[in-house]
Amino acid sequence: MLQALDKYKFGLVAVMMTYMIIFVYSNATRFDYMIEPEPYLEQTMIEDKEEVLEITPDKVEIPDDYQANTDIKNLAQSKNDKRNASYEDYGPPKSSEEIAQDIKNLEAQMKNESGGSAARAEIQKLIDQRKAEQAAAKEAENNTTQGTPGSDNKYAGYTMVEWDLADRLAHNNNIESIRNPGYTCGDKANGVVVVDVKTNFNGNVISAKYNPSRSSGATSCMIDRAIKYAKLSRFEYSNKANEQTGYIKYTFVYK
Repeated sequence: MLQALDKYKFGLVAVMMTYMIIFVYSNATRFDYMIEPEPYLEQTMIEDKEEVLEITPDKVEIPDDYQANTDIKNLAQSKNDKRNASYEDYGPPKSSEEIAQDIKNLEAQMKNESGGSAARAEIQKLIDQRKAEQAAAKEAENNTTQGTPGSDNKYAGYTMVEWDLADRLAHNNNIESIRNPGYTCGDKANGVVVVDVKTNFNGNVISAKYNPSRSSGATSCMIDRAIKYAKLSRFEYSNKANEQTGYIKYTFVYK
């Protein structure tokens, strides 16, 4: 047995030495460059950041009283106007003389009506409505001046000027008597200014004060112009009180 081992001992030693050399060489090898790990955490953070900064229409708050420029008409109109609303046929309220003519036309129509009691009752309802409007018009008119021809309808949409003074029409029934500064503050003007006003019995505005709690998006230019134009405005004569308080709301827009 020992003689057999002696016969192959040199071969066994050579094999072992070969394995030792390969082992030592493989462990002694070094890389000349570094392998960086994939920055998966950093990539995830960037994606999250982009998602937070993304702005979609449903995340944008729009004020309740916001009005797009295309929805606003360059008109002045009373908040207390009880006439029917129309986008097509509209104008200032009719004078008492115009309403009186309407009543005559309706009475003539009722005499010639052959549609029965129901049709005549409907016409009578219109006559009663016109008579109430005539009484209100007479109360508000300045009898020494001639009013502007009016309409049965008010404008149905938003107007750049709206006032709230009970039973007060524009002077001479002319809406140009209620001045509009809505285009006077440049191409960046976009907001609402409410001015509290006080009028005397003759319809002149004797006091005008900015109301910040009811205004929105107002700049110094818009506030100054609103107060100035409020003082230039004039309403119809009223014998109900020496003074009357209310407000004028101005909407400023850019063309």
